[in-house]
Amino acid sequence: MIEIYAFLGMFAVQVVAMSVLFPTRLINYARAKDAEYPDEVFATLYPGVDRQIATTRFWNRFRAAHLTIAVVGFVLLAWMASNMDFLAQARATLFPVLYFLLQLLPLLFLVVIAIRHIPRLRTSLQAPRRTAVLKPRRLFDFVSPLRVFVEVSIYLLLVAFMLYLMYAAKDPISKFIGYWMLGAATLGLAGEAAFLYWRMYGRKVPLETDEDRMHSTVLQANGTVYGTLLTVVLIAAVLLLPRLGLLAWLPFTMSAFFVVVALQLSWRLRVVVRQAQAARPGPTPVS
Repeated sequence: MIEIYAFLGMFAVQVVAMSVLFPTRLINYARAKDAEYPDEVFATLYPGVDRQIATTRFWNRFRAAHLTIAVVGFVLLAWMASNMDFLAQARATLFPVLYFLLQLLPLLFLVVIAIRHIPRLRTSLQAPRRTAVLKPRRLFDFVSPLRVFVEVSIYLLLVAFMLYLMYAAKDPISKFIGYWMLGAATLGLAGEAAFLYWRMYGRKVPLETDEDRMHSTVLQANGTVYGTLLTVVLIAAVLLLPRLGLLAWLPFTMSAFFVVVALQLSWRLRVVVRQAQAARPGPTPVS
């Protein structure tokens, strides 16, 4: 029963971390970035719209969506607490996974809006041409060689571990499942590498300064190391816990993984906001 109580406690933390803490950090980050955009930009994109009222209404709705999802999470938590026999089954692992996908919906909506507005900014704002100062950008300008070595080593260890479980273990796993999990991990790492390449060599986001570009790229590069490590730990736990007779701990493990992801994202946003406030002249507001 201890694994069930541990899962219920970790699920409550997942609700708070991803539906309360993370949205708060994200809103603080968005407001800090919004303050860098001049009023003329907003007036060009949205003529006749009051900037203060519009942004306040938007973020209030965003926060309300997350709070609604948090209420759903606590209702689900109460239901699980009254049906503990069901949590002892393997299907209980779906609860933290499906709920995390629900928690991502407001964020996905925000990403869609951002993607729609970037081309609009590019077409609406025509900056005057000026002579560019070419600055070579290389991977090690953003991340240390040690971090690259660590990430590659972690991925190679994952490949070796999966091949061992598929071909050399006494009770090998299904090759379909093994290659599917390895392919999913590889695709995720390839996506992170592609995004990092775009940030280094692609077109800048409108009104983004060189300092903003450098800092956000450094955070992204460093975050891939933690993301790779978390992915390897999760895959290893999913595969090893049933073999060790600890299948009941799988819901707790999944929920703990999502909590760590939410805390990592919240920490990275908090760092960006503090650095932006430190670079801004005048007294530093309390976040």
